[in-house]
Amino acid sequence: MSMIDIKDLEIVDVHILSAVCESFVISWSANIGFGEVLFYKEDDKWYADTECMSKDFCKLLFDKFLESVEIEK
Repeated sequence: MSMIDIKDLEIVDVHILSAVCESFVISWSANIGFGEVLFYKEDDKWYADTECMSKDFCKLLFDKFLESVEIEK
C-alpha cells in the first residue's frame, strides 16, 4: 500500500484522543478523510501505528496540534 501524497493536504482538526502510560492516540481530520495515529513506547523506543500514513504526515499532525497549545510563561 502506498503512502498518501501530502503536498495538497489540509489538516482541519487534531486532538489527543487518549493518553495512557507510555502511549497516546492523536485523532485527526483533513481534506482526505479522518483517522487516528497510535504512538507507543516499547523497549525505550517510540513507535507509531499510522494507518499507512508517512512520517511527514505525522509531523503535520504535531504542527497542527502545537498551533492550539498555549505555552506557559
